[in-house]
Amino acid sequence: MTTAAELVPEQIQPTPEQITELLEQLTPEPEQTAAAEDIIPIAEADQLEMRFSENCWVDVTDADGNRVAYGTKQAGYIMQLSGKAPFVVTLGNPSVVSITFNQQAVDMSALAAGRVAKFTIPESE
Repeated sequence: MTTAAELVPEQIQPTPEQITELLEQLTPEPEQTAAAEDIIPIAEADQLEMRFSENCWVDVTDADGNRVAYGTKQAGYIMQLSGKAPFVVTLGNPSVVSITFNQQAVDMSALAAGRVAKFTIPESE
């Protein structure tokens, strides 16, 4: 009859060299990091905030032509955008939107209520 001790294989102890080799195989290679000049800190990105008191259609593109916002925004919605200025903004009803650019209020008083408005932030001089 065979005993339980005879069925259990003897344990194999790896050498220190084998352990080191296994650890080297398991250690991932360091990843390539982006060059510092490729990273734009958020502090350098321009900030645009829009607050909607009523529903309003909006379309916003940044200086690179990237569409950063599009569609109908609901009353009470606060939209935070980051990107490269100037921004081209189109609003379906500008009288229901308040805008800040880099934490400064944008004067919207010259825009007609109830009419589509297209303008640039910041305004060109």
